[in-house]
Amino acid sequence: TTLCPSPTGFLGLCSLGADDADRRFGVTSERFECLKFRRSTLVDFVCTRCHAPIDGPRGEFQCFACGTTYPTLGGVPCLVEDPVLFRDLWRTRLDDYVRAGEAQLKALAAEIERPDLFAGTRHRLEHLKAAIAEDLWTYREVFRDFVSDGAGVLPQAPASAVVAKYSENLFRDFVWGRAEAAGTLELVRRLAPRALGKTAVYGVGTGRLALDIQQQLDAERTFGFDLNPFPLLVTSRLLDGDAIDLHEFPPSPHSAAEGAVRQRLRLAVAKPEKLVLAFADALRPPLAPGYLDTVITPWFIDAVPADIRETAAAVNRALRPGGHWLNFGPLRFKGPVAQRYTIEEVEEAVTTSAFELGLRFQEDVPYFYSPHSGAHRRERVFAFAAKKMGEARVAFSRPLFEPWVSDPQKPIPALPSLIALQRSSVFTAGIVAMVDGRRSLADIAQQLSQEWQVPTERLVAELKLFFTRFSSD
Repeated sequence: TTLCPSPTGFLGLCSLGADDADRRFGVTSERFECLKFRRSTLVDFVCTRCHAPIDGPRGEFQCFACGTTYPTLGGVPCLVEDPVLFRDLWRTRLDDYVRAGEAQLKALAAEIERPDLFAGTRHRLEHLKAAIAEDLWTYREVFRDFVSDGAGVLPQAPASAVVAKYSENLFRDFVWGRAEAAGTLELVRRLAPRALGKTAVYGVGTGRLALDIQQQLDAERTFGFDLNPFPLLVTSRLLDGDAIDLHEFPPSPHSAAEGAVRQRLRLAVAKPEKLVLAFADALRPPLAPGYLDTVITPWFIDAVPADIRETAAAVNRALRPGGHWLNFGPLRFKGPVAQRYTIEEVEEAVTTSAFELGLRFQEDVPYFYSPHSGAHRRERVFAFAAKKMGEARVAFSRPLFEPWVSDPQKPIPALPSLIALQRSSVFTAGIVAMVDGRRSLADIAQQLSQEWQVPTERLVAELKLFFTRFSSD
């Protein structure tokens, strides 16, 4: 931050000349030329740890000041605070997803062998089984930069569904949802008070909206930030000219054949030079404060695990004075009742974060109108445009990873959830250690009663509940 706290500082560095840059900041001539190249051909990304500029050869970035390395995964820059942890987290999720898929294939194979099935039922299950097997191969291929080098030592909490989350967005955005994409872009047109300038789409998903903005609204530069890898990994491949086959699994298929519909994902357009998609925490973007002219939050503010006040302050910080925030999407906030905000409360949070509200409206729009499903949705969209009038009070959202997770030297706080897990683990380990094929439930209860000073009758009741989970193994 001392060297280059902002794009202006970076421009000043590049204007010095190689000799002065070396003398004043210790930047070698090769590194200086690389910095100039990055400044002229790519973007002004900054380090998410120290906010100095990052530069480097194609495929990898390195912080100019602290040396943090940011890899490119599947063609997408990984610009989160702890890129190694991010990759490892999604690697374990991929492993878990594959295991869950393989277990599902095994269960389907057993069902197919049942002698009492209708011929049509057997055919439907075989079709579903083949589709899942093909998609598992595709997931491994798309996530090839995340693939595990070997089995982990410690058990991890299952999170398989997260890997495939938003896969339906790919079919909507690149197969049958042309009308929905056009409607979303029209919302941006209606809200935008002027030229968009340097624009970021938060929670960009597949990147379709960012692509349309850059192509059709001629933004000066368009960024798309998201933390779920799968949609962006697929889109990166499509933008490189590849085609990917995946199966759509409609919630209410019209027929057995439409229970798993193979879709070919492809793009007929080349990637615009001024479109940049990245894995990044949108509330802590890899851009200097005040860099953006426009921030767009589609279907975002209620989905992020942050209070609306934190979101509004983060958007304010990213915008230049006079910049605009364009929002549209539903309001389905989770958490405590006090934080399940209405549109009036959202607007209050916006105005108290140094924004002036402009155009506002709400309307119902089609949402995931798949031609293969009998279940169609319409969503109430709340839209507003807001202009930055000043600096918001500091209300930063929590980091993507807790500091004591990213930094192994920091002490781990005694969180209530960890204490509860410790008690549960001790209880479980103590019981399981006593199972030897000879002891009965009453035997275990009697021994634990003496050790824990708890009435035997109470332990018998709890042990019955505990062992019920395993009675069908």
